[in-house]
Amino acid sequence: MAERTAEREEVAERTAVEAEAIARVDAAARSAAEDRQRAAVIAGDAAALERRAAEDGERAAELRETAAERLEKVRLSEEAAAASELRAAEHRTALAVAEVTALEAEDVARLGVRERAERKVARMILSAHTMVPPGQAPERPDKYAVSLEAIGDALGVGRTVAGERRDAAEALIVDGYRG
Repeated sequence: MAERTAEREEVAERTAVEAEAIARVDAAARSAAEDRQRAAVIAGDAAALERRAAEDGERAAELRETAAERLEKVRLSEEAAAASELRAAEHRTALAVAEVTALEAEDVARLGVRERAERKVARMILSAHTMVPPGQAPERPDKYAVSLEAIGDALGVGRTVAGERRDAAEALIVDGYRG
């Protein structure tokens, strides 16, 4: 009987060791499965981050392209503005030369103050006509292209006198005056 008891104890001990080993294997398998699950979640998160990074990279490239296009438009606008300023400066220079020439001619012709004022307004109207872009300009200069206020300021007169000078300037232009 002692043998049997020893055998039973030995079997029980082996069973306990085997059960403990099986429990450890099961625990390790569960731990490995949990680790695989965590790794899968982390891999999914990493993939999502990579997708977002790729999308952000594409968006950044689009924004860089848009910024470059806008900078090119700004550069072209600045070039056009500079060209317009140059043309305006050339026009002002030509206008000043024409004004001096006209004043000299008026001195030679010994014109009175009223006639000089009418010619000055005629030159203002002709100048305004040359400022209108080709294709948009009326066939002949329009007296209304220069306001009564601008005429009054240039001559130092009121609206009524400015209107009279503008009407007289229009008649000069119709008769062939070209400044």
